[in-house]
Amino acid sequence: MLKTKKINKLKKLMAILFITITLFSTAQPIFAVSSSGTGKWVSGQWDSGIYTTDNKGSAGILLRRLVNYTTGEKLTVFCAEHGVDSPTGTIETGEHSIPTDPKMREACKIAYFGWYNKYGDYVIDGGIMSGSMKERKMNYVFTQQMIWEILGQSNATFKDSSIQSQYISFKAEINEKIANMKKQPSFVYETITVDVGETKTITDSNNVLKDYVSFDKTVDGIRISHTKGQNTLTITVDENCTKETYKITESTMKEWGIIKEETADKDTTVFFTFREGVQNQLYALNYNDPVTMLLDLKIDQYGRLELSKLNTNGDLVDGAVFNVKNSSGFNQDVEVTNGKIVLEKLKKGTYYIKEKSSPDGYLLNTETYSVEVKSNQTAQKAVVNDEPTGEITITKIDIDTGNENRVDRKSHHGDASLKGAVYTLYAQNDIYNKKGTIKYFSKDEQIATFTFNEYGKASVKITNSSTPAEIGINGSTLTGLPMGSYYSKETVVPNGYTQDTNIYTYTLSYKDSTTEVIKVNGTVKNTVQKAPFEVIKVSTNNNTTAETIAGAEFTAILTKYVDFYGSFDEAKKHLNEFAKDEYSIFKTGDDGHGVSGLLAFGEYTVNETYTPSAEIETVEQFYVTIDRDSKTPIKELVENDLPFEAYIKLQKQDKNTGKFVTYSNATFELYKLNEDTNKWEQVKCKVGNQYYTSWTTNNEGIARTETKLEAGNYKVTEIKVPTGFIQIDGELTFKVDKRNSTLNYDEDWDAWITVTIQNEQPKGNLKLNKKVNLKEDIDTTMIKDIDFTKISFELVEKENVIDYADGSVIYEKGKVIGKYNLKDDGTLTVENLPMGKYYLKELTTIDGAVLDQTEYDVIFEQTDTTTKEYTVNLNIENETTCIEISKTDITGEEELVGAKLTVIDENNEVVDSWTSTEKTHKIEGLIVGKTYILREEIAPDGYVKASEIKFTIKNTNEIQKVTMIDKIVEMTKEDIGGKEVEGAELKVLDKDGKIVDSWVSTKEPHKIKGLIEGESYTLYEDYAPDGYVISNEVTFTVTTEKETQKVVMIDKTVEVLKTDIDGNTIEGVTLSIISTKTKNIVDKWETTNEAHKVSGLIEGQTYILREEKVIYGYVKATDIEFTVTSDKETQKIVMIDKVVEVIKTDFITGQEIEGAELQVVDEDGNIIDEWVSTKEPHKIKGLEENKKYKLIEKTAPYGYELTEEIEFTVTTDKETQKIEMKDMPILTDIKVVKVDSQTRKVINEKFTFGIFEDEKCTKLIKEIKSNKKDGFITFEDLRYGTFFVKELKAPNGYELSDRVAKVEINDKGVFIDGIEIQKENEAYSFEFENQKIETPKTRR
Repeated sequence: MLKTKKINKLKKLMAILFITITLFSTAQPIFAVSSSGTGKWVSGQWDSGIYTTDNKGSAGILLRRLVNYTTGEKLTVFCAEHGVDSPTGTIETGEHSIPTDPKMREACKIAYFGWYNKYGDYVIDGGIMSGSMKERKMNYVFTQQMIWEILGQSNATFKDSSIQSQYISFKAEINEKIANMKKQPSFVYETITVDVGETKTITDSNNVLKDYVSFDKTVDGIRISHTKGQNTLTITVDENCTKETYKITESTMKEWGIIKEETADKDTTVFFTFREGVQNQLYALNYNDPVTMLLDLKIDQYGRLELSKLNTNGDLVDGAVFNVKNSSGFNQDVEVTNGKIVLEKLKKGTYYIKEKSSPDGYLLNTETYSVEVKSNQTAQKAVVNDEPTGEITITKIDIDTGNENRVDRKSHHGDASLKGAVYTLYAQNDIYNKKGTIKYFSKDEQIATFTFNEYGKASVKITNSSTPAEIGINGSTLTGLPMGSYYSKETVVPNGYTQDTNIYTYTLSYKDSTTEVIKVNGTVKNTVQKAPFEVIKVSTNNNTTAETIAGAEFTAILTKYVDFYGSFDEAKKHLNEFAKDEYSIFKTGDDGHGVSGLLAFGEYTVNETYTPSAEIETVEQFYVTIDRDSKTPIKELVENDLPFEAYIKLQKQDKNTGKFVTYSNATFELYKLNEDTNKWEQVKCKVGNQYYTSWTTNNEGIARTETKLEAGNYKVTEIKVPTGFIQIDGELTFKVDKRNSTLNYDEDWDAWITVTIQNEQPKGNLKLNKKVNLKEDIDTTMIKDIDFTKISFELVEKENVIDYADGSVIYEKGKVIGKYNLKDDGTLTVENLPMGKYYLKELTTIDGAVLDQTEYDVIFEQTDTTTKEYTVNLNIENETTCIEISKTDITGEEELVGAKLTVIDENNEVVDSWTSTEKTHKIEGLIVGKTYILREEIAPDGYVKASEIKFTIKNTNEIQKVTMIDKIVEMTKEDIGGKEVEGAELKVLDKDGKIVDSWVSTKEPHKIKGLIEGESYTLYEDYAPDGYVISNEVTFTVTTEKETQKVVMIDKTVEVLKTDIDGNTIEGVTLSIISTKTKNIVDKWETTNEAHKVSGLIEGQTYILREEKVIYGYVKATDIEFTVTSDKETQKIVMIDKVVEVIKTDFITGQEIEGAELQVVDEDGNIIDEWVSTKEPHKIKGLEENKKYKLIEKTAPYGYELTEEIEFTVTTDKETQKIEMKDMPILTDIKVVKVDSQTRKVINEKFTFGIFEDEKCTKLIKEIKSNKKDGFITFEDLRYGTFFVKELKAPNGYELSDRVAKVEINDKGVFIDGIEIQKENEAYSFEFENQKIETPKTRR
């Protein structure tokens, strides 16, 4: 057999036709339609050879395309009208439109998933009939049948059962894809609950959200965002959002472009309608039916509740536990720390607050409070806890007899009475409130007095008017005392009792949270004064010398008991009812002296109850007074027959203090009542020749008569009043007799009667009337109800104040006399002040008033000796504080309108809020010394929110001014040349990622709104105008400088140029830019002769430049990965397309040969290019750099052997890559055997043959000579063709043959003169005869 492979001529012709068709069937531009139109179309169709039960003739399902007669545009289409013909090759006018019929649109979806989604804009031609296109052909056929079924035009089945089985699987796959494409996220039919201020991320369990485009949309404070490729949706509700429900419909989502990316309407679903009788057709390059979603939000509006725990002073207190609940099931116990607690995220509504446990030292507040929590607001409730108070009750008793009435039901012990006893209560230590912020009392500070009646029951008087404690009196009880330690001591001793030197302590301690009052009862005790008296029994018997009498018995009984029982004798019968020291029975001794037992303070009636001798007269009843506490007996001289007379001791005493008046002298006169005339007669004492009629006190405050005065009634008249005193009221009378309670005897047994003259010092009274002047023309006043009780003063001694009794200093200069709070009506009265010079100074005033620091003189001067009280009246007025707030821009020229401002106090409580106008804002009544914050809540549009301003209220009645200035931050969007860039979408985010401002750039700088001084922000570019790169974020801090601050963001450009290896631009190449981060295409275009400015890039991010479609003959370039630099220069990227050429040459001659059928396939066996070789190099289409391919010779040129495939890799160097495939020609050896024509034997002689191109043998190809021994020659390596062999030189002895042998070598074999010869021993041979030369015969 021949080496050559036989070629079927028909097959060869079809292959050439196929290559030709393929060469001219390049991809067409995408056909898109946004509205109806008309065009001229030529239909083409191919028989698939696949049959259904609908196919009655010889043709199966047809494969269709349309060609635009005008533009040459070619489209693969599908029949939409089963059973109607589409004439091939005729020009038909048809209308094209976007289908609206639901079934037709569904058919388009089948077309998309069945065909276009897989093969794109591939145009059907005859090449689809090749075996390598079988799968593609089947997909078309199945898609067509499924379209007819959905349109209700066919229910056929495929005749081949295996194909029908494949079709069923195909339909299931397409239906599943359509269902998945229509499938929306799992949450679209749910109501999603989001809290105000919350960011919630939800996951789509349907796993389709990842197919949606990336979006970030904010409406009404609700932000929804999603990144393509991810299966989550993020919802952020701004804390200022007021909506409670929000529905985003599918139509709204569609308007916003929130759809599955693959379903975007690209106007490439087209319905072609032709005249009746001509088949309607459809085209669906894309899905073109946007699948969106909807969102149903329930927004839980939340507020905050700030609970403050205060004491009555307004101090924050820790440790309280509150129960907070509402009617919706919220029920929570919270503990207050740092005095406050804020409950976040409370649903709006009414909440009820009740204290469950109080802080240590405080009473439980049992009240239930209700408070309304509103959306996006902080409700505030301050709950005040009282501290328990204490009560002190003091009872006074006699240490021996108690305080019960005895005998006469009136008396207690002797003539002594508890009445008038005074105990003063003092603070044992500094006493504060629990928090330590209020000082109620200083150590040893006087608080109150307890003055007792005769029954030991106290009358309480509060003596401390400066304390902030709200102490009071309830009967005999002092109430309202703060917890602490107190003590009392006796400051006024009751008549007849000794001084109580005990210190009584009372401790008021917190018990528990429910005990409001801590009660302490105390008993104070006095011991009655006691003393014995001595009786000396004498008898004169008219003798000049008296004798003392022994053995006389005396009985002393308390006189009031004698009076009670009516007689001494009757009283004596009841001695057992008396206290043992209220009577005494005793006798005189040998010396005539008798001493009684200890007798209680009082007057006693003494009778001599036994006289030892009848010759001695019984002493008349006499009276003894026990007026002191003494162990030494009071002497008593008893005379039985001499008249009574006594010296008079006049002593001057301060009526109020009991001090003897020694600072200055008083002068007195004495008068005796004449019993006969009932007139007063002046007393004169004669000593020698001198009479004394007046008596002046000495430096001890005492004056004495020079002689004794006889018994009788007397009066004292003061003729000179001591300095600093007023004259005595009325007459002062006294008796000179033995019953005078002051009677006493000196060592000479002379009787003395003491007369005490008491004067008062005049007192001063201060009366203050206080007013607070409110200002006019005020925007806001903090002063509502004036609580005058919070205004306090101190009275201070201006000079030393002396006690005119003894000249001692009562108050030293600078001494604070007292601190006082005003009454509710704004008045103050201070009474009983000693004469002197003082000043009054304001210590505290009401909140919001200016403290008056004036020292007001208060001077009391005595002008006569009759005025008891002097009054100083003061009228004092307080001014209020006033702050004037100005809001301006940086020029300061005018007030800035529209700023929302707030003044906040130290507890973060809002004091005032307003919106600025053309006028300044005045606030009256802010508290002196307190620091406030002026805060700008909302700045006017275009202005920066200014930094907070702290200001402290000064103690002045002048208007204090505070100015807040708003600056501007301007943002400029520029290109690298400094020109304003319009159309950029920009936003500013704060440090928490919240959007502060967003806008689209214009030719003018943008004034950023919503900024706050001192805060840092980030400027983002969401979208750059076409041709510009999205710039890197710019972080900036708003300075506090009051100047316009400028922020500049520069957009650079990235240019892409497409060239060949010589630098020439290549037009018509489709390029795309893909983000390495999102895998999304950010830009796609078709190259021109100009560089393309890429859109959608972001600085710092990395992208891939990809060649989607190349021009015929160029290699698809390798992806170029690049990062957008942040330098502000134009970034240029050049993509170069190289060429791969294939040359088909003769292996031997190296000449290019035509007619080889060649193809290039990739590593998966897909045909990339097919062609028939010519004499010119072939530029392979469809190659990609850095990929491996095989060059395969499918059919060798005629006369050549089929060569082996060549595997090659397209290099990335930008040079023309050449691949040479060499074909070995089919060579044949022809052997010419030389034989004798007669004998048929091989002639072993030398001979020569030539092989010629022509029959006439004029064109010699080759000449071959034989050797002598072989007998043959061989023409080697002859190609296909016709040759002519001729003998050029005959063997020796033979005639030269004239034969010309025709040699034909072709694909049918080797023929000699038309007769096929066979190959033997690797060569084709034939015999060439020679006839011997006839020679004459001779004899020797």
